[in-house]
Amino acid sequence: MKFNQVTWYSKILALIIFISLPFAGFWLGAKYEKATTVDDTKTERITVSGYTSLIDTDEIAVQTKYEDGLLQYKGRIQVPDPCNYTLKKTTVIAENQNIVEIKLNVEKVVSKSQKTCIQVLTDKQFSGSIETSENSKIVVYFNGEKVE
Repeated sequence: MKFNQVTWYSKILALIIFISLPFAGFWLGAKYEKATTVDDTKTERITVSGYTSLIDTDEIAVQTKYEDGLLQYKGRIQVPDPCNYTLKKTTVIAENQNIVEIKLNVEKVVSKSQKTCIQVLTDKQFSGSIETSENSKIVVYFNGEKVE
């Protein structure tokens, strides 16, 4: 057997490998993607230290906990930079006493100081509590729009 000569079966073997390798790579890549992709359609409420996740997106996260007639909530909201934006929070109980509205507003602040501020997305933390019944519905508004 001569390994340094091109024969008809070496040409067929090279052609089979040349055609099959891309398909095998594609198939393996598809299997890998399916194994590592997280299904975003399945949302679960995660309980951490008694708090239940109500909303969890890249821009806003709200967690709630009901204890002794008091609804406690905490979370974070993303702002464009840490220096020029403030977070204003209001919590009210709607007229029918069955809906708690958490209103979050991010406002730009005009700063008179000459300090340098890095333009980087920053999380602002918030928390609060309100006295309400345990079966109250919680609705979160961000800059006037209801967050689902």
